[in-house]
This record gives sequence, C-alpha cells and structure tokens, in this order.
Amino acid sequence: MRGKDAAPTASNRQTAIHRISTWLAPVGSVRRRCVRKASQQMRQTGCRFLSPAGMQLDQVLRETEGRRGIVVYPPFIDWNWMRQRPHQLMEQFAKAGYLSLFCSPRTRTDWFRGFKRQGEFLYLCDSLAPLYDLPRPIVLTNWTGHCGTIERFRSPVVIYDYLDDLGVSSSTGVADARKIELHRKLTARADVVLATSRGLFDEIRQIRHDALYCPNGVDYDHFHLDKTSQPPADMADAVAAGRPIIGYYGALARWFDYDLMEKAARERPNYEFVLIGPALDDGFERSRASRLPNVRRLVEKAYEKLPAYLQHFTVATIPFLIDNITKATSPVKLFEYMAGGKPIVTTDMPECRVYSCVSTARDAAEYVAMLDEAVRSGHSDSNRRQLDRDAVANTWEVRIQQIIERLETLEKQTAA
Repeated sequence: MRGKDAAPTASNRQTAIHRISTWLAPVGSVRRRCVRKASQQMRQTGCRFLSPAGMQLDQVLRETEGRRGIVVYPPFIDWNWMRQRPHQLMEQFAKAGYLSLFCSPRTRTDWFRGFKRQGEFLYLCDSLAPLYDLPRPIVLTNWTGHCGTIERFRSPVVIYDYLDDLGVSSSTGVADARKIELHRKLTARADVVLATSRGLFDEIRQIRHDALYCPNGVDYDHFHLDKTSQPPADMADAVAAGRPIIGYYGALARWFDYDLMEKAARERPNYEFVLIGPALDDGFERSRASRLPNVRRLVEKAYEKLPAYLQHFTVATIPFLIDNITKATSPVKLFEYMAGGKPIVTTDMPECRVYSCVSTARDAAEYVAMLDEAVRSGHSDSNRRQLDRDAVANTWEVRIQQIIERLETLEKQTAA
C-alpha cells in the first residue's frame, strides 16, 4: 500500500480525472456532448497554433525512395486512440515496405501538423490535400463516407475493408438508406474488397465474387509475454486477493451483455470481474452489474499497457449480446487473448465458434459453467498449445500478406 505522502500514480490520476469528468458531465448528457464538441473544435483549430510544424510531403517522399508503393488511409480515427484494425494494417503495410500515410482527423488524441514520422515507412498526416496528386496510390478505407473522397485521387487502387455490420454506428442498430447506397457504390468501385467475418463475406460475395475473407489478427509478440510482470497498480489488490479474475478489455457499448455479467457475478461472488475500457454510452452505469462488489470497471488503457493487464486475467471473456452487429464481428481481442495464453469464454458469436480453444456459451447457465471449467482446467498444457497455434495462425503479418498477394495479382492483370 502506498504511504499517504506518496505521489499518485499516472493510473490513479487517470482514474480520478475520469470520475470527476463523469460527475461533472455524465455520459449521455447534453453537457457531455457540448464538452466533447468544444474539445474537438479546440483540437481541430487550436492545435495548429499549439503544435510545432511537421514535415512536408516532398521530404517524406525523399526519405522513402525505396518504397514498394504508397498506401493512404483517409481520416476516420485518431492514431493514438484505441489501436484497431486500420492502425494494424497500416503498420503492417509499412513493415512490408509500403509508404503508409495514416491521415488523422485529430479529434481525440492526436496533436501535430503536417506529416509526422511514426516509424520506418509509416507517417501520420493532418490533411488529404497534399496527397490527391500522388500517382496511383493504394487507398484503404472502411468507411462509406469516403466514397466521394477516393475519386479525388489520381487513378487510385481502392481497398474497401468491410469490417462491421453497417448498423454498428447507428443509434437504432440499422443502417439508413444513404449508407447502404454508399456501401454498394464502394463495393462496386473497389479494386479489392475485404470482409472480416464469414457473415459479411457470404453477404458481399453475392455482389463481389472475388471478395477476400480477411478476419482480424494479432501482434503476437506484443501480447505473448514470457515473463510474469508485476500487476498494474489499479488491479494489484484483485491479484493479491488470489481470487479468479474474469477479465475483459474493449469498449463498453450497447452490444455488451450487462445482464449476463450481473448473473455471472451474482452466482460467482468468489470471482472478480474486471472490465477495462471506454464507455461509449451510459449502459454500464445504468446496469445492475455496476453495483456489485465483485465487478470493477477500469478506465481505458493504452495499447502498450494492455498485455500487462491481460497477463493477470485468469480467464479472458467477450460477453456480447447476440445480434446482427455481433454476428458480423471478428473481435480483435479474441486473437490477443489467444496470444496471451488465456483460456477464453465468449457468448455464441459465429467468429468465435470456429476455434476449438474458445468456449462459446449459448445462455447464461452455460456461460457460468464454462467460466468454472476455464478456471479449473483452462491453463492446461494442451489448451495453451492450442491457443498458441491459433494465435500464430492469425497474426497481422498473415493478414497483410494475403492482401498484398491480391494487390500483386491485380497489378499483373492490369499490366497484361
């Protein structure tokens, strides 16, 4: 335990700031929306005065003369907010020798101007304007809103990454007519079409017989830790208590099954349920699970810190409701859990069913029983070996090679 005069840790400060901000501007409130809008405007306008000038495109091109090609990801998500599929794919393109230009909208976490070097062949940029004249760039997009944007490039090779059910961003869970129209246009226009789940793949190949089934993946080395580390400060007491820790990290959103979590936590008071991640709505705060003593929520953690938390889970879980959105979901965390060597219990999502190392529950009773079995025998050598095999077979390196092979085939057909 820290002495009363010890300096607070960064994690504790982050937790305190989160609690204060939630109290002052509750999730879902008008005040919260106003604060967020003002914050976004400050980032978009103020950072041009507060941030140092970045590199220019000509300098970037000079530094990367040996590149295999140029890949552009138009603005959709900040680089430093929740490492997701677009970040991983762009990073892998860079590792494969492509100049990868990740355009950030700078609405949450990114503060820079111009171009910012993130690694060899990988650069952040704050605007598409300088990129439109690039000769035959590869444009990677997963958002239907980019349908018109891609036409401003010079003869682009378009990769449309169909990664979620179209209703995922709708408050009703159902896509509107305009989004469906743009989706169809992008599907027809794209040179390469990817689908992250079998459900999305079966749907889209009715239109594009050449679509690729390309699920999410894992940075294996990042999550496969050989040595046990000290538990993070905000989870140290749970680890010290010696009780099984049922862990989840990711967004807390409308597809999270809080009723299932409540039932499991009530039936297993000797288990500690740890939920790590940002609240995209007020579902957790309103749920009965949030009031149980053996359910704790920790604020969102940086991607770099996630393995340290995962390492101290007894069982890793994905307790999602089963609906059109989750039926079409390829959970990134599924493969990260595998690489971390943790027994996995999920609800009955199709993309989880196909892996023998994953226990998928059809109802609450089965979910609790599977948690018990995972706590008892999930860390057996045979299960660890299967988890490791599945993780190695589903790395981001495997995914990017699949995409590059399709691009190379396309180039040969174009040249013939």
